[in-house]
Amino acid sequence: MKLNGIRHTNYVIERCNRDINAMKMTKGTSWGNHPTTQNNLYRGVILPKMRYAIHIYAMGHKNNAGKLQITQNKALRQILGAVKTTPIPSMHSLTNTLYMPAMIQLTTDQNILRMTCRDPLIREQNSALCRNNYAHASHLAIIRERYMHVTDVAYNNNVIMHSQLNNQYRAPLTRNYAAIEKIPNILSKKNTQPAELKAATLLHINTKYEGYIKIYTDGSKIANGSAASAYFCEQHGAGEGFRINSLCSNFTAEVFAVYMGLQHLVNYHTDQSHSN
Repeated sequence: MKLNGIRHTNYVIERCNRDINAMKMTKGTSWGNHPTTQNNLYRGVILPKMRYAIHIYAMGHKNNAGKLQITQNKALRQILGAVKTTPIPSMHSLTNTLYMPAMIQLTTDQNILRMTCRDPLIREQNSALCRNNYAHASHLAIIRERYMHVTDVAYNNNVIMHSQLNNQYRAPLTRNYAAIEKIPNILSKKNTQPAELKAATLLHINTKYEGYIKIYTDGSKIANGSAASAYFCEQHGAGEGFRINSLCSNFTAEVFAVYMGLQHLVNYHTDQSHSN
């Protein structure tokens, strides 16, 4: 049987309730009794189903979002062992969990940003949607508002907008350089202790790139949406890091870190011949 929006949401909620009941069963056992373990079960089993429901039907449907919020509150109450009179904001604060409407808005903005950046046709259609006043289209007001917000985020964070030529480009299959450089004496990362791997990596870098300016960059994004970029200059023994907008991807965080490293290189090392 084909499920419509309401039935589909109810089906997801039913599956989530089964998982919550399973969490109750583990509450009195030797495993799964601690709130941290219960929280891990929620994030690993229940939350993915809710995110699936957000992508499919919850965007723009307040009733569906409300049902998911009730289920989320039920799961948080089970994690904390709270009673029904426990304030909902307190449960969200203790578990560091976003409200369902905030999660829906964040997911919507991420999807709009992804489509806008990658497809010039969608970008043109969204721009036309914001410029024109369509009659009897009050339901489009939310989309206009989210698109304008995402556009501001993209502009303020220098997000690259792909053209049709960018989308058609394919990297050549043959290369004249090694894409991955092996570290001597390291056969496998899995069979090597972290301290040994770190020492071998630093030895390899200092041996091969002796006399070069070494600037290390890194960017990452964690599950709750927080993203950051940072660089470190070995010669100065200092670096800098920034938190970036939560809508940005992990790739954007990495690129921004490289950009900060290059900016440091231009500002403080232009008089030196080698850099890496």
